[in-house]
Amino acid sequence: MKSLKLKGYSGSAHSIGILDDGALYADVHWFDDDRGDSTSTHFVSPASVFKIKQLLTSEGCMVTDDMSLLAFLGKKFSTSSDVVSWLDAQCIPHYKQVDPYANSDVPNTLPEWVRAEIADSEQ
Repeated sequence: MKSLKLKGYSGSAHSIGILDDGALYADVHWFDDDRGDSTSTHFVSPASVFKIKQLLTSEGCMVTDDMSLLAFLGKKFSTSSDVVSWLDAQCIPHYKQVDPYANSDVPNTLPEWVRAEIADSEQ
């Protein structure tokens, strides 16, 4: 798994990464003493990551592998929320997982429920 920390906002930690199966994730962890910590993670399927690389390459960006994709996104965006907004603007499907207790790490591969969502949306 490859990851990159983003600048983020005060009281939060933002990161993006590529999982072992080639999926992209954008993760934000909010620290809140009153309401407790929470984490939300957006996942992009490996097939859609491939499309992102093709799109950026066609626009003249030097995105040739996972690390150059993360470097491009990290240079362009300072928060995970900005990455998600860009995915929306590019019509790239992504799947959100919320952990209200913020006690789980980002998995190494796409969670099974995300695989099911992708399979349902591709039919």
